[in-house]
Amino acid sequence: HHIYGVLSKGTSTKVPDYLTIPLCRPCHDELHADVEAWEEKHGTQEHHAMITMLRAIYEEVLRVGC
Repeated sequence: HHIYGVLSKGTSTKVPDYLTIPLCRPCHDELHADVEAWEEKHGTQEHHAMITMLRAIYEEVLRVGC
């Protein structure tokens, strides 16, 4: 799921891939149905993006620095 509304988005542009969170189809549909209710239940999308990035660094899928 691409997190919308974090960075300004112009015509024919998309949110950067680092602002994504992995979701199963039911959770993705739930989020799109009601963002506020989903965030109340699961936490903010930005929090999940940060956790996803930290996990990728921890598991050495993403490398920071040289």
